[in-house]
Amino acid sequence: MNKTIIANKGISNQGKSSSIKNVAKEILEQFPTAISSQNPINYEEDINVIITIDNIKIGIESQGDPNSRIFTSLPGFAKKGCDIILCASRSNGETVNVIERTKSTYDYNLIWVTNPRSSAVDSHEFLNSLFTNQVIDIIKTFINIEHGK
Repeated sequence: MNKTIIANKGISNQGKSSSIKNVAKEILEQFPTAISSQNPINYEEDINVIITIDNIKIGIESQGDPNSRIFTSLPGFAKKGCDIILCASRSNGETVNVIERTKSTYDYNLIWVTNPRSSAVDSHEFLNSLFTNQVIDIIKTFINIEHGK
């Protein structure tokens, strides 16, 4: 399996952290054998968790702001052997730089994703659910590849 970072990039207050927390919830619901490094996970706060599905480790960091935990959690996930890292990131600056450094230093592929936004759709929850489904599909694809499907 190619180690991969999935980074949700965007300006502040666009639902990146909420969407990432929704991905963690959805993983644990869709994969009943998944094991979380935190139990229970407090979704009212930002999360930093590793979820293991079979032998695949997914590091999830919802803090992606400057001066946040992302600067230690990403290299930490890589050192712990996470196959997939999911994180929030601002559009530019140091959060983008730490993702790029982690990618290069630990030999990860990188997928930039963004929450969909629309002036025609009032529900941020609906749009964030589209993001959640997209990321879950990416993770399922990696799991299927790992299992030779």
